[in-house]
Amino acid sequence: MARIGLAEFFAFALNARQIGVGKPHPRGFERIAEELRVAPREIVYVGDDPVLDVEASRAAGLRSAWVNRFDQQWPATLAPADIVVTNCTQLADQLGV
Repeated sequence: MARIGLAEFFAFALNARQIGVGKPHPRGFERIAEELRVAPREIVYVGDDPVLDVEASRAAGLRSAWVNRFDQQWPATLAPADIVVTNCTQLADQLGV
């Protein structure tokens, strides 16, 4: 985040190398809750991949937001995301930010 000039906007940043596993492993989502010191259900995980972001975060107990920038079809085999938006402005509106 520092390299691209966004570090000041985030409390922390994690990556698969730091955690030791990548998505969809639940450990990454658990670490987010630990770092934030909140229960997983208090977190809205935002991503653009229905399986790796939405389904995986939901399985770890987080709420989910799907950013569908390209009008893709949601996989019929998955329960829908809690929030569906096409951009970050819509996400902020949905979250009341």
